[in-house]
Amino acid sequence: MKHYKALHERVVMMQVETEDVPRVPAERRLEIKEVGKGFHTMLVRYGFMDEPNVMRAQSATPANDRFLTRPRMGAGSALVPGCVETARD
Repeated sequence: MKHYKALHERVVMMQVETEDVPRVPAERRLEIKEVGKGFHTMLVRYGFMDEPNVMRAQSATPANDRFLTRPRMGAGSALVPGCVETARD
C-alpha cells in the first residue's frame, strides 16, 4: 500500500510451522481459513524430518479454494512479503 495505494483483490498470509514430530500427516499439513474481505490465512505444517516445500503445499490446495488459482502472476492475488508467489498457467 505504501507505493501503489491499493490492495490486491485477494491476499494470502502464509505461515509455515515445524512441529516436534518427525512427520506431519497429509490431512494435517495444510489449513486454509478465510478471514474476510479477500484476506485468507494458509498454515502449512511440517515435522522436523519433513523437507519443507512451499510450492508443493500451494499446489496441494483443494480445487474449491480458488484464492490461490489465477490465470497469471499479478492478476489480483498476492502473498505477503517473504512468501513465494506462483502463477498457474
